[in-house]
Amino acid sequence: MRKVLVLAGLAIVAAPLSAQTVDSIVAKYVHTIGGTTRIQAVQSLRRTGRFTGGGGFEAVVVQENKRPNRVRQEFSLQG
Repeated sequence: MRKVLVLAGLAIVAAPLSAQTVDSIVAKYVHTIGGTTRIQAVQSLRRTGRFTGGGGFEAVVVQENKRPNRVRQEFSLQG
Protein backbone atom coordinates (compact mmCIF):
# COMPACT_ATOMS: atom_id res chain seq x y z
CA MET A 1 0.00 0.00 0.00
CA ARG A 2 2.83 2.35 0.86
CA LYS A 3 4.49 1.76 -2.52
CA VAL A 4 1.25 2.65 -4.29
CA LEU A 5 1.01 5.93 -2.38
CA VAL A 6 4.64 6.78 -3.17
CA LEU A 7 4.14 6.04 -6.88
CA ALA A 8 0.93 8.06 -6.93
CA GLY A 9 2.70 10.97 -5.24
CA LEU A 10 5.54 10.84 -7.75
CA ALA A 11 3.08 10.75 -10.64
CA ILE A 12 1.27 13.82 -9.32
CA VAL A 13 4.54 15.73 -8.85
CA ALA A 14 5.97 14.69 -12.22
CA ALA A 15 2.81 15.44 -14.23
CA PRO A 16 3.26 19.26 -14.36
CA LEU A 17 6.90 18.94 -15.34
CA SER A 18 7.31 19.10 -19.08
CA ALA A 19 10.40 19.04 -21.24
CA GLN A 20 11.66 22.41 -22.38
CA THR A 21 12.59 22.93 -25.99
CA VAL A 22 15.95 24.26 -27.05
CA ASP A 23 14.25 27.32 -28.52
CA SER A 24 12.58 28.20 -25.23
CA ILE A 25 15.83 27.79 -23.28
CA VAL A 26 17.75 30.00 -25.73
CA ALA A 27 14.97 32.60 -25.79
CA LYS A 28 14.92 32.74 -22.00
CA TYR A 29 18.73 33.14 -21.88
CA VAL A 30 18.73 35.91 -24.52
CA HIS A 31 15.99 37.72 -22.60
CA THR A 32 17.95 37.36 -19.34
CA ILE A 33 21.14 38.92 -20.71
CA GLY A 34 19.34 41.89 -22.23
CA GLY A 35 18.01 40.87 -25.62
CA THR A 36 19.40 40.57 -29.13
CA THR A 37 20.18 44.28 -29.46
CA ARG A 38 22.55 44.05 -26.52
CA ILE A 39 24.23 40.97 -28.01
CA GLN A 40 24.64 42.72 -31.37
CA ALA A 41 26.12 45.78 -29.64
CA VAL A 42 29.20 43.74 -28.68
CA GLN A 43 31.93 44.60 -31.18
CA SER A 44 34.90 42.60 -29.89
CA LEU A 45 35.63 39.44 -27.94
CA ARG A 46 38.93 38.33 -26.40
CA ARG A 47 39.56 34.80 -25.16
CA THR A 48 42.72 33.53 -23.50
CA GLY A 49 43.68 30.04 -22.52
CA ARG A 50 46.47 27.55 -22.11
CA PHE A 51 47.19 24.63 -24.42
CA THR A 52 49.08 21.64 -23.04
CA GLY A 53 50.45 19.32 -25.68
CA GLY A 54 52.12 15.94 -25.60
CA GLY A 55 55.63 15.87 -24.19
CA GLY A 56 54.81 18.52 -21.60
CA PHE A 57 54.96 21.65 -23.73
CA GLU A 58 52.58 24.48 -23.01
CA ALA A 59 51.39 27.40 -25.09
CA VAL A 60 49.41 30.48 -24.14
CA VAL A 61 46.65 31.02 -26.67
CA VAL A 62 44.89 34.34 -27.27
CA GLN A 63 42.06 34.79 -29.75
CA GLU A 64 40.51 38.16 -30.56
CA ASN A 65 37.36 38.48 -32.65
CA LYS A 66 36.12 41.81 -33.95
CA ARG A 67 33.10 42.54 -36.09
CA PRO A 68 32.79 42.08 -39.02
CA ASN A 69 34.68 38.83 -39.65
CA ARG A 70 38.04 39.74 -38.14
CA VAL A 71 40.00 37.15 -36.18
CA ARG A 72 43.46 37.30 -34.65
CA GLN A 73 45.16 34.38 -32.91
CA GLU A 74 48.37 34.38 -30.92
CA PHE A 75 50.32 31.38 -29.68
CA SER A 76 53.18 31.88 -27.24
CA LEU A 77 55.52 28.89 -26.90
CA GLN A 78 58.12 28.71 -24.13
CA GLY A 79 57.48 32.25 -22.92
